[in-house]
Parts: sequence; C-alpha cells; structure tokens
Amino acid sequence: MINYKDPNYDRFVAPKNERISSYKSRKSEIKLLKREKVKTFKENKRKLLNIKKEKIEEGMSFKEAHYYIAPSFLNLKNRHKNKLKEIKRLNKENRMIIFPFRLFYKPVIFNDNYLLKRQGMPILIGTLLLIIFIISFYFCDPNNVVFNFDEIGSIFGQLFGPQGATSSFKSWGDWWGYMGNTAIPLIWETFVMMFVATTIGAIISIPFMILCASNIIKNHAITNTMKVILNIIRTFPTVVLAIIGVAFFGISQLAGIFAMIIFTAGIMIKIMFEFIETVNMNPYEASISTGASKPKAFLIAIVPQIIPQFLSNFLYTFEINIRASVVLGLVGAGGIGTEISNAVGMFQYNKIGAILIPLFILVFILQVISNEVKKRTM
Repeated sequence: MINYKDPNYDRFVAPKNERISSYKSRKSEIKLLKREKVKTFKENKRKLLNIKKEKIEEGMSFKEAHYYIAPSFLNLKNRHKNKLKEIKRLNKENRMIIFPFRLFYKPVIFNDNYLLKRQGMPILIGTLLLIIFIISFYFCDPNNVVFNFDEIGSIFGQLFGPQGATSSFKSWGDWWGYMGNTAIPLIWETFVMMFVATTIGAIISIPFMILCASNIIKNHAITNTMKVILNIIRTFPTVVLAIIGVAFFGISQLAGIFAMIIFTAGIMIKIMFEFIETVNMNPYEASISTGASKPKAFLIAIVPQIIPQFLSNFLYTFEINIRASVVLGLVGAGGIGTEISNAVGMFQYNKIGAILIPLFILVFILQVISNEVKKRTM
C-alpha cells in the first residue's frame, strides 16, 4: 500500500520523450495560469480605483477615499503576491523533470513512500570550487616562484638572540635589554591605542548593527542602505585607513587610533547584525504586545541575548587589532609597527624576535581572557 507519492514522481520516472512533452504542456498551463492571475489582479485593482473615484465624487476627500480602499487594496496585493509565489513554486517543480535540473533529484522508495530526494548540490559546489582552484594556477607565473629554504632557516636562526651578521646586539644582555626597554613599552603603547580604538569602535557600532538587522528594522530601504555603507567601509584595507588617518591627524598615535576605530566598527557591525537576526524574537514580540515601546522591548528582550556575544566579539576584535596594528607602522601611525618596519628595513631580525615574544604572550593572555568570558557569559 502506497502511503505517499510525490505529485511529480510519475512524471520524473517517465521516459524522456514523455517527460519533455509533459514539461512543455505543464509550462503552457502555468503560463496561462499566471496570465489569468495578473488579469484578475488588474481587474480587481481597477474596481477598487473606481470605488475610490466614486467616493471622491460623493464628497469624500482624496485622502479619506485613499484610506477607505487601503485595507482592501493591501489585502488584494498580498493575495496576488502569494499566488505569484505559488506559480514560481509550480515552475520550479516542473523544471525538475528535465535536464540539467533533473540531476539534482533522485527517485527513492522508502516505507512505501515514493519521493523525489534532493541531491547533488554539495558535489556540484565542490566540483566548481575545484575547477576554480585549478584555473587560478593559470594566472600564476611559475618563473617568479622561488623557494629559498636556506634563507628562511637563516632568518629564523637570527630571530631569537644577538647572533647574525646584521645584529645590532653584542650579547644576550643587550637583546634582553632591548626587549625590556624598547619592545615591551612600545607593545604597551600599542595595547593602549588598540584598547581605546576598539572600545570607541565597538560603541559606535551599536546603533549601526541595530539599523542593519532586518528583524528589528522592518524598513528594507534603511537596512539595505546601511548594509551597502557597511560593505563600502569594510572594503578599505587597514593600511589605507591608516593613510587617511595620517592625512587627517598627521604622523601620530591619533592616526592609528582613527584607522582602528573604523576597522573595529566594520567588523563589529558585520558580526553582530548577523547574530541579532538569529535571536529569539518571541520575548521581543511579547513585550510589544503588552504595551512596551520598541526601544524598551529591545532593551528587555534582545539586549540580554546579545551581550555575551558582544563581549566575546569585542575581545576577538581587540585581539585582531593588536596583530593588525603592526601594519600601522608602515605609514608612521604609531605603535610597535614602526619599530618592526624599521627592523625589517635594516634586516635586523633579532629585533623582530625580541618584539614577537612579548607580543605573543600578550595575544595568548587575551585569548585566555576571551575563553573565560565565553565560559562565564554564554
């Protein structure tokens, strides 16, 4: 006994000539159906506009006549929209019986259920990615690829200690002294700069992440505009933001802070508005139904859900900014990056090693703090 059969199962397993004939016939039917629905919508719309015209002739103002037919017109539009969605679904189901759409479905029989199982999409995506990966080698010039493993080993050998032909240190005491007297103070300076920038950037991001969330702001014009602005901001690399900061504020720490504020805001808005769109909206809607304003409902129902994620992303962005701040030195925007840039230019790799050790310890501590915050808040 058959429990359930997909409406398109028999058409799917039919011979090719029957499938093509059935597809063309069904396509004509759906096209005619869509034409009838559009015609009916236009006729009903015309009737409502005639009613509006009659009300105006009876003495009703244009605005009053507009509001008189508005509920009926809105209901008509919604019904027409749903009918077009249904027609779109019918077109999709009709296409599944012909090549190449047929490749993504497989007829299966399970517990006397005759089904068309969706398949093949992961394989298709994987194949496309593999093809793109292979094609990308065409744009690589193998003549410019050089593997200097000896040079890499030499650089790593000079990182940690006073050794090396270009070393400016004569003893381990000099190397440790440079770490304590120069590297660590500069890293602390970078830490303070990045903390200020991350904090200000995170605060600035709060209203914008709300304006981007489509489940909070129902006006699609606002959310789409904010997302376009966000994409434009996130297009700028950190070094470009640093150059803009130097142009505004000169070669100073303020230029680096400006660059990282914009960088932080871009990351926080992107991560948080996507998270806000996934939160449970039932408490928010319940608060509004009891008479709470939208801002108050947001504070009561949404904020407690997003605070743990906000703190976690704040620490994550702060950790990114510490590492990204190295780029700021390339344009003289302050912090440890300037010292690293100078050391690289003079091939003094032992200075870089003396900077990397405390920098690694700082990033590791931040990671531990971030993990603890996640455990206690999520």
